[in-house]
Amino acid sequence: MALPNLPEPNAFTLPEIAERWECTEEMLISYCESDMLNIQVGFNEAVAIRESKDPFTDELYPGEFEEFLLSGFYTVPKDVAIGSWRLGEGGWSEEYSPSFKLVFDDEGETQKLKQRHTIDSSNLRITKFERNRFEVEHDVVIDVQYPHPVLHPEVIESEYWKNLERMTMDAIKEYPDWAEKVGQRKIQKTGNLLDWVKRSQATNEREAHVIVRVLSETFKIT
Repeated sequence: MALPNLPEPNAFTLPEIAERWECTEEMLISYCESDMLNIQVGFNEAVAIRESKDPFTDELYPGEFEEFLLSGFYTVPKDVAIGSWRLGEGGWSEEYSPSFKLVFDDEGETQKLKQRHTIDSSNLRITKFERNRFEVEHDVVIDVQYPHPVLHPEVIESEYWKNLERMTMDAIKEYPDWAEKVGQRKIQKTGNLLDWVKRSQATNEREAHVIVRVLSETFKIT
């Protein structure tokens, strides 16, 4: 009986990524230390606080704060992520348990938590977007379990196909940097993404739509 074609989760544990990339968890942590890889922690309605603002003037109310909930994946201070893994292998030290009260969202904004959180390596996650970005940027080749369909020789030798494939691969490699500048929440497939593809790859409308389709599948753009 064939397994169902279930969608991938939005984030993966360090062991899952280490198995996919055929490396060790130590190597993933070294990538984090070198700012090559962003390791995050997931929250399910963690309480955070922020200074209250006047809704009409956007001015801060001195000394007044309001609580709100954080959900999803956030970047923790790098030394916390690294320290949690270092100690997570052999248990906690009485002198030091890595904890944090600040996180950073996808826009780079600092979010203050109401209470300190302590984590170990089991809490750390690498998001699907970050995994895809890293694989494209560093040309990581994945040993897939199921072979891709084989193209006919006539298609492979087609100059048009070669050019379309080249433009598509260039767009995949350049997308993470462009997406970071624009901001994930502001990307529109039939708007600024389509315009960027046409401009960056100097292609026509039809080919641009094909490339946008590939980018959407690769980076899970909705």
